Amino acid sequence: MALYILVVEDESDVRTLIVEQLRKDGIKNKILEAADPMEALDIYNKNKEKLAAIICDHYMPVQHGMQLCNIVKAERPGIKIILFTGDRNITAKGNEDKVNVVIYKPDGIFFLAKHIRKI
Repeated sequence: MALYILVVEDESDVRTLIVEQLRKDGIKNKILEAADPMEALDIYNKNKEKLAAIICDHYMPVQHGMQLCNIVKAERPGIKIILFTGDRNITAKGNEDKVNVVIYKPDGIFFLAKHIRKI
């Protein structure tokens, strides 16, 4: 069974760039997209058994990405979550129960596929 990746990013241009870069880097998994954490939770609930990883922005309207990570990890501790943020003050240290790795925008986009392959 092919495993899915969910990309959660409120800026559509950035979300598109992430998906395009993953494809360019050879990621063949089905990639689902969400514009906010509420949409992401809906997609997660419909596909939870197939989801292998979530790439999630931190700062989004209505709900932060870390809140989404808390909800998902509480139900599926084994799912891989990559927090993709421009805020270099956010780290995985102290958040290991919520995220597997924090990657920083903009240059980190080139390292997403490397972390996805570790799944």
